[in-house]
Amino acid sequence: MKNLFLIFFLISLLICHSYSTMAQSVKATEMLNSIEGKYAIDDNGNVTFARIVQLVDPETSDTLSKDEIYNRAYSYFVYNYVSGESVIQLSDMPNGIIVAKGLYPSVHSDVSLIYRNIDAYHILRIDVKKGKARIILSLTQYKYTASDGKGAPNVSNMIISQTYPFNEKGIFKTFMSKAFVKTYDKAMATLDALEKAIKEGNTSKSIENNGW
Repeated sequence: MKNLFLIFFLISLLICHSYSTMAQSVKATEMLNSIEGKYAIDDNGNVTFARIVQLVDPETSDTLSKDEIYNRAYSYFVYNYVSGESVIQLSDMPNGIIVAKGLYPSVHSDVSLIYRNIDAYHILRIDVKKGKARIILSLTQYKYTASDGKGAPNVSNMIISQTYPFNEKGIFKTFMSKAFVKTYDKAMATLDALEKAIKEGNTSKSIENNGW
């Protein structure tokens, strides 16, 4: 009798786990479908987003100068890419170019038999000229960390465009799907923040104009 109860209990656990796995897989697929076509793979194999921003002074309706746009963009990079693994790599004012390398930490993690975590590396570039800026954000690699809590964690780098959903044969399909969608959200937030900074400044107009 006890053996029958144990077998029934194990079967119930297996069924619940299967339904949970299927539900997570369906949700991950829906998440991927919602952002399909909103990115491209560049010539270097990076997952890339590009945005053109037209810049006009809302008070005068004049186009902003190249130097003004550059200085606002540079201030954004100084606030956000000055420590750890997020740093400015190139600042070229004469040519209107700023490039930085950054890290989105812990974009996705889960715990089952082991703990798994994904960090995502990216490159952010802006090119500016009078009245216009082009922002390009490229997702390059994941840093994948796995640990069973008993020994040193296993850390490896994965080229993002070679993982699922870009590679149909990629491992951990549900996990990597969620990682990419969350990394996409981080990328969109960065593009929005940089666009806002070059349009409005890096703090607020009331602070930047207060008594100056």
